[in-house]
Amino acid sequence: MVKTNDVTEKANSLLGAVKYDLIGEIAKETRLNRKTVVSILQKIKANTFYNFQVNPESFIKEISKIINDEKAATLINNIVYSKTDNTYEDKIFTVNNFKGSLNSNILEVKKHIYDYLKTDSKIEQEFAKELESGEVLVYAKLPNDFKIPTPVGNYNPDWAIVFDTDKFKYVYFIAETKGSMESMQLRAIEEKRIDYAKKHFEALGHADIKYDVITTYQDLRDKVML
Repeated sequence: MVKTNDVTEKANSLLGAVKYDLIGEIAKETRLNRKTVVSILQKIKANTFYNFQVNPESFIKEISKIINDEKAATLINNIVYSKTDNTYEDKIFTVNNFKGSLNSNILEVKKHIYDYLKTDSKIEQEFAKELESGEVLVYAKLPNDFKIPTPVGNYNPDWAIVFDTDKFKYVYFIAETKGSMESMQLRAIEEKRIDYAKKHFEALGHADIKYDVITTYQDLRDKVML
């Protein structure tokens, strides 16, 4: 016969001393109200809930991911972006002091809005070098404060690029560089944010504003010429 205190001790060791608000945590991660979260959880098989006892944080994370993926897939065909009077002030481009190395992640540049550019990856660094040598009038690496709201979280594109040559019409191009799309698997949630971003820029209604995922400078030129 198992004593009650033995069961309690095992349960405490399994869950630890931390208490979790399962409904509240999922509601926060998915931006759903508690009633909707309860309705979803009620449809989960009882034995699946054992995973919550084993690893509460992982359970909450995975359930939230599944819900968000389903939300995005459902909303993408129906969401509508509308213009507002809100604008970004140029102070979002104010550069704070940042640390880096000219030998690794900082480039001295001429066509960027600042004399120095800090890159986050080798892909960005190589792309910036191509922008410097290409038919670009001016470009900017977009700050983290430039965000597009989506149902699955805010989204931050990589670049704003302006062309003004005899070959291209004047184009303000918002681009997202992701390396080789054949070898790189984008996370499902990021793919959905990109789809929402496309709808956002389409809603602006300007022929000279384009957005897309690109891999190289040549890829960018090809898309601009379309």
